[in-house]
Amino acid sequence: MGSAKYPHNTKRPSPKAVQKALARGDMDALRLALTPRQVAFCKEYVVDFNGAAAAVRAGYAPKNADRQAYLLQMNVGVRAYIEHLQLSHKAKAVDINPDWVTSETVKTYQETDKASDKLRALELLSKILGMLKERTEISGPDGEAIRIQNEEIERETRALENLFETLAKKKTVFLEKPNG
Repeated sequence: MGSAKYPHNTKRPSPKAVQKALARGDMDALRLALTPRQVAFCKEYVVDFNGAAAAVRAGYAPKNADRQAYLLQMNVGVRAYIEHLQLSHKAKAVDINPDWVTSETVKTYQETDKASDKLRALELLSKILGMLKERTEISGPDGEAIRIQNEEIERETRALENLFETLAKKKTVFLEKPNG
């Protein structure tokens, strides 16, 4: 027989500890009251919300992972810890706001020595502050932009034709030279 990924911990509190932790709203106590695999399942579950995959990644047998995931999600302690993790992930995401991005970009500019990194930080700052605006011009078939683009294509085509004519002349001159 194989050994468990997370062996039984005799110091782990009984399920009564789960009820006490939930009653107090103490998530640290709840984490300690759950088994290590239950905690691992919760952490894996909030990654992609795929119960069977989270159960396998947490160390449960792949054969019955979907059933195990269902049972874990019915556990009141596991459900509460998953909800806590979801809320903490959302709180971290909310902390990223325009002021934070600006301050981190300024910090990067001040701490870096590479000119290219400094230039990139300045570019981002100028975009954040509205000093640079990317513009995309879209116009219809009669628009000025398309007319200018067509003129450029025609000029480039004429230049290529001239180049080919010149090369053809040089080739002819080269072939006509007498050997000797």
